[in-house]
Amino acid sequence: MLPPLPQPTQAVRTTLHLSPAVSVAALLAAQRRGLRLREWLDQVVVDAVSGDAGDDGSAQRVLSDATASLFARLVSVAPERLEGRWRLLYERVRLDDSLWSYPRQTLDEVELDGGEEPVLDEAQLRRRWPELLAAAFLM
Repeated sequence: MLPPLPQPTQAVRTTLHLSPAVSVAALLAAQRRGLRLREWLDQVVVDAVSGDAGDDGSAQRVLSDATASLFARLVSVAPERLEGRWRLLYERVRLDDSLWSYPRQTLDEVELDGGEEPVLDEAQLRRRWPELLAAAFLM
């Protein structure tokens, strides 16, 4: 029997044997996009699995960023409209506290207004987007 798949919060240790030049190029590419190396590698792998061979991936990244923005806006307004894998993706996002910004309120404010709802952190969502997409659509 096969072991269960790792949960999204569990790290999977992978050893990559890269030349120094490739390692430096990867680090520079990740820095240009404002990502950590792991996040950048996640993006590269998802692009390779879901994209066309030989494509530089730039058009797909633009589409991916637009999709993440649209998803964030839909989640904020009408998450009940999501269906299928998009609903699964929403449930993963909803359960991940690191993707949400919680307003700071005093006890008096909470008692008066009933408290504000957490807000989806779109920048954090974009950083984790490849990982989230892979978990919802590619597995």
